[in-house]
This record gives sequence, structure tokens and C-alpha cells, in this order.
Amino acid sequence: MNYKILIVDDEPANTRTLERMFKEHYDVLSAQSGAEALDLLNLHDVALIISDQRMPGMTGVEFLKRSAEVRPHCVRLI
Repeated sequence: MNYKILIVDDEPANTRTLERMFKEHYDVLSAQSGAEALDLLNLHDVALIISDQRMPGMTGVEFLKRSAEVRPHCVRLI
């Protein structure tokens, strides 16, 4: 079983770069907004979240605070 990584960034080029880096060893999920990422967290057991700070609608800090309510044991990076 591979660990799941969630990449949250509103810039697709950044997301693609990170996906290429991790996809060989991990299951990679991606979202373009904090709201979309929260939906994914409700469906998947994610081990690591990598989030951009500046995104429309919800900052990375806001998203990571809210993600802690859904997946408290997940590692978070901004």
C-alpha cells in the first residue's frame, strides 16, 4: 500500500511538477483550491499535504487549519 500525498495549488504547472516528483513512490492526489482539497480529505486517508499559501478563496494557512479537523494525524507542509 502506498501512502497518499495531497498537493493543493491553484497553479497547474506547480501541481504537475510535484506530481512528477512523487508519483513513482506515492499515490498523488491534487486539488486547485482549499475547498476541493477538503472534499478529497473526506474521501481519502492522506498521509501528507503540500499546500500553496496564496490561493483564491482560502489561504494555505486557513486550509491547513481546517484540514487538521478532518485528518488530525496528517503531516502538513506549506
